[in-house]
Amino acid sequence: MFKIYVDGDAFPNLLKPILLKQIERLGIQTVAVANKKINLGKSKNITYLIVDAGADEADDKIVEILQRG
Repeated sequence: MFKIYVDGDAFPNLLKPILLKQIERLGIQTVAVANKKINLGKSKNITYLIVDAGADEADDKIVEILQRG
């Protein structure tokens, strides 16, 4: 199984319900990374991770926690 990492700082509000629907339909584990509280929706498959404020902090954190494969 795979996991999706989402940079929540730049994620368009219009796409949030579309993403949530697919996360639930497919049971995809998702990590939303942002420098402020965001809400993609309520799901047992979504984990929210808040990072320090800054232009690339969410991107840098995603790169830091990714593993090959």
